[in-house]
Amino acid sequence: MKLLTKRNIVILIVCIVLVPVGLFSKTYINAYEIKSGLSLGNKYLSEGKYEEAVLQYNRVIGMDSKNIDARLGLANTYIKEGKLSVAESVLKDVIKLDSKLGTVYTLLSTVYQKEDKLIDASNLLSDGNKLVDLSTDMKYIDTIRASKLVYDTALKQMEGKDYLSAINNFTKVIDTDVIRYKDSRLKIGECKKIYITSMLLRGKAALNNKDFVLATTSVTDILKEDASNSEALKLQTSIASDVKSQKDIVDAKAKQAELESHPIIYTNSKYSFQLTIPSSWKGKYIVETTETDNVAANDEPAYHSTRLDIKYIISDKSLDNGAHDDAAYYSIFQIDISSLVRPRDDYTPGYGEGSYYRLTTFNGKDYSWSQGGDPGLFADSRYYNESLLYANMLKGGSIQGVMNSFKIIK
Repeated sequence: MKLLTKRNIVILIVCIVLVPVGLFSKTYINAYEIKSGLSLGNKYLSEGKYEEAVLQYNRVIGMDSKNIDARLGLANTYIKEGKLSVAESVLKDVIKLDSKLGTVYTLLSTVYQKEDKLIDASNLLSDGNKLVDLSTDMKYIDTIRASKLVYDTALKQMEGKDYLSAINNFTKVIDTDVIRYKDSRLKIGECKKIYITSMLLRGKAALNNKDFVLATTSVTDILKEDASNSEALKLQTSIASDVKSQKDIVDAKAKQAELESHPIIYTNSKYSFQLTIPSSWKGKYIVETTETDNVAANDEPAYHSTRLDIKYIISDKSLDNGAHDDAAYYSIFQIDISSLVRPRDDYTPGYGEGSYYRLTTFNGKDYSWSQGGDPGLFADSRYYNESLLYANMLKGGSIQGVMNSFKIIK
């Protein structure tokens, strides 16, 4: 074996010295390039220069395939660009490199949330929680899932026209539920508009039908949702006006009924009865009563009788044909109340000043109206012209109505 020459020994020494130096220099250069690439990638990402950021992160990954910071930066860039499926793939690769890195689970669950894959997010966090504490993220995703549930329920209620329930559930959608929050607020506005329109229609129809309770309820329901709704306030004013008008009408009718109902109530020790005279007759008649204690006679026992005469005041002498110039009254109704248990055999309507209406009661129970006097007197010129008298009397009243009003009180 030849001995090394002096020259070869020198070359060998130089190689031994230079090779480590070269290796060290290359490693140093790569580390610098990686650090520089990450710095540039982060800078471009913060500035919104996503294409440049992707180039820098991929350059770093090309130098160091296991560089987690570069992969996380790349995933964040894709998220910002809205390339969620690509970001999802990158983050799954990171989990393969380091399954105990909590940050990657949080970021991937965010991607799932944006994709509305809430069940996938829950499953991911549940699996990751076995390796690293993800309890905070799990609680957060649970609130998002609950928010989605009330949102979906509200949509069904809105479709079913249950607008108040829909509004109630839409308000429960939380602001961190980025997919549904903004839309839920729009839906609240839509529901209120439709609901208020329907309540206005219902209220106006109810008002037209004089159903003031339903009309008022409709306005109240509207004002609960929109206290300053001008249409509802206008309808409220209309309801109040119509209610007052209706009350005035009812009061007027009641007053008119009172005017038209002028009862005569007669009471003695044994009997009491009521007869209603039209108010329009006021001042045109008088009431005369006669009480008689009759002694026993002609096989009849003693009995008590009461006669009530309702007489027309004769103020128009033109009705007199000369037979009764001195008469001041004319019988219209004559009521006999007798304590006899049966009619007297010889009882017949009497002949008074002319034709009138007689009611006879026996023992205060049985009664019937009959026409007193001579029926032919209506055409007999010897007496008052009854047809004219009754025509004058009947202005605003009814003879039959008076008769029908009679009732025994006791």
